[in-house]
Amino acid sequence: MACPGTIPEERYQAAWPWSPAADVHCLALANQAGAPRPCQLSAVLVPVEQVRASVMFVDNRTRTVYGQQYMERPEHADSANRLTADVMAAIRSVYEKEVETARSQGQEPSNG
Repeated sequence: MACPGTIPEERYQAAWPWSPAADVHCLALANQAGAPRPCQLSAVLVPVEQVRASVMFVDNRTRTVYGQQYMERPEHADSANRLTADVMAAIRSVYEKEVETARSQGQEPSNG
């Protein structure tokens, strides 16, 4: 028996036929002490109610939420995909600049 407030998987899939582009970034980060801290960043679509969802940007390893944006469905499916693509491109761009800065200072990022 399902828990109250849950919906069966097939009903969930029928209600939410759109999702952000599957885009996962594996980043080799460092904590404040300089120790490696791998991060697997992805966009996740989380239904809130029948006509709303949240696009959440999370670290899959630690389940840390770094940000979210609410979207209406289905009119804004393209908006959710654009948001995901734009945010992930911005993250990748900043990350690549930071890697280049670290390399120019003689540091080599560890693999996550």
